[in-house]
This record gives sequence, structure tokens and C-alpha cells, in this order.
Amino acid sequence: MASAALDVVGLVSGVIGIVQFIQGIFPESPPTVNKAGSSNLRIAAALNGGGLTEANGHIDIIYLYNELGEQITNNAGGTGPFAGDAWSVDSDSFTDFTLDCKGQQPTYVQIYGGSDAICIPYITQTWPDGTQRGWSGDIGRLCGQSSWSYSNVIVSKDGHKPACTWLDSDHTNGLKAQGMQIHMQDFTDVSMNVSSLDPNHFCTYPAMVFQDHPDPHQNSLWQSGDMKLRARSDIKKRTPAMESHIIGSQDASHSAIALCESPTSWSPDFVSFSEGVFCDMGTKTPWPLCSGTRVDDCYHWDNHTLITGGGHQARVYDQVSNWE
Repeated sequence: MASAALDVVGLVSGVIGIVQFIQGIFPESPPTVNKAGSSNLRIAAALNGGGLTEANGHIDIIYLYNELGEQITNNAGGTGPFAGDAWSVDSDSFTDFTLDCKGQQPTYVQIYGGSDAICIPYITQTWPDGTQRGWSGDIGRLCGQSSWSYSNVIVSKDGHKPACTWLDSDHTNGLKAQGMQIHMQDFTDVSMNVSSLDPNHFCTYPAMVFQDHPDPHQNSLWQSGDMKLRARSDIKKRTPAMESHIIGSQDASHSAIALCESPTSWSPDFVSFSEGVFCDMGTKTPWPLCSGTRVDDCYHWDNHTLITGGGHQARVYDQVSNWE
């Protein structure tokens, strides 16, 4: 029987820790009629309208493997049971995939992103025997091999909002990762002292592998990734929709400084009110917010103006989001 909450590895105050996923974000057990021996996999997308621009997207392929590395399901986009719209994941929502895994435990998950990029804040599973597993988008940020953004998706009773990890098959705007392989066992109900482990443990095989151009016909586990760490100077071009969007967050865990300093972040312009900092994501430059005591070399939130050397540079945004 499922417990009220499940321990999942994530980032807590910027370091590896445990996040207790609430039961409501796990899929139900597959129906016993016609779906016996199946597993339910839930893939979520970050928020668009009140948050992240263009975070919804598509999934092309999902493969499941057992603990021996044997493929136990084959669900390719367009040919599997979820062809067409069912492969899309809407903003601030999720899609549940019922996948035949022959009654076995699907401990490894391979996910191929589509040409419409998606930013994933969490993935959860319910196996044929009712066992549950989870993965946090924080891991994409931790590993530095895929692009990430903040999300405004709550996954725990204490209000934890994981980062979301971008997948994109055509690599538009420099998004590098098309696929990721997750050993769900490494991220759920771990018995070891997580904080004492080298973070690299969660970023390499068997725990986690990111792929730039995975072969969909390989039908086997990826033993290593083909992603390279980026330099901070590798600033990715943003879409017009993302350039015309700004987010202001009251959440103290959303650091504008960390967003600017990360070589793999990809996001609208961002303001952290707890830090009093604006991150210009077009140049990855942090600016303090203007105040009664600071009136120059700062960003004015109320009228969206960057003030430098006494000059005023107005910013035009079609969408202004306020996160609590």
C-alpha cells in the first residue's frame, strides 16, 4: 500500500537532500482489466501562463527496462499506444502513460524529448505491484549536462518547487539534451546518507545518463552519456516568447544570482525579491533592484527599467509573472 509521502532525492537549499513527494503527484495503479502487468508513468511539465514560457512540450519515445537491463516495453511515438496528442504534456499539468512491462519492475526509464521542447519538474511511477518511484527535475540542474529553469510546481507538503529539466530533439536555441535515462531506484527510498555521497553519483551510470543524440533503435541501456559541461560564456539564444517574459518570485529558494551564474540555465528574465536581484538572462548579468537608497546601476521592477549611468533602458515584456 502506498505511503502518504515518498522520499525522493532532490536539491534542498542548493545541496543534495531528501524531498518528500506528496501522494497526489503519483499515478494510480494501472487497471487490472486489459492492463494487467502494466506500469503507470507520469511526466509533468512546468507552468507556462503564470510562470515558465514554453515549458509544455512533447515526448517522442519511452522505453522501460528491468533491473537486469532487459527492455520490457517498447513505446515509440507515432507507433505506440500513445501516438498523436496523447504524447503531449500540457503546461502546469502531466500525462500518465500506461505501459506494458510484462508484470516486471521497470527500474530504468528512457525518455526521448520531441522537437517541441519540454521542461520536466518531476517524473513518478506506479509499478504493477503498487511500488512507487519518483525523480526530481532538480537532478538536471545538479548534473550540469542539460538545461534547466526554476519551476513553480509544488511537489511536497513543505512547498518544495524543483527545478525543471529541458529535453529537446532538434536542439533549437542550444538546448542540448534530447534523452535521459533514469535508474529510479537511485532516487527513491534510498537507505544511504544522501548528503554524504558525491553528487556525481547521481549524474553518471547507472543512476543518470543524458544523451545528445540517442539512437532510438539501440534497444539497450545507455552505459554513458555524450553531454559535455558548458562554460558560462555559452549563452543560449532564447525564443521571442521567452525574451518578452519576466518572472518575479517571492520564493527564497529561487536565487536570481544562481540562475545567472549557471552555465546551463535557460529561462525568462528573473527577479528574486528575497535577494533583491534581477537576472538579465539575455546576458546572464545580475543587477540589484532599485530602492530608496539605490537609484543607479539597478533594475526598477515597477516600471521594468534598467538604470545605468543615469540612463534609462526600458524593458518591454508581453508577460509579467508573479510567483508567491
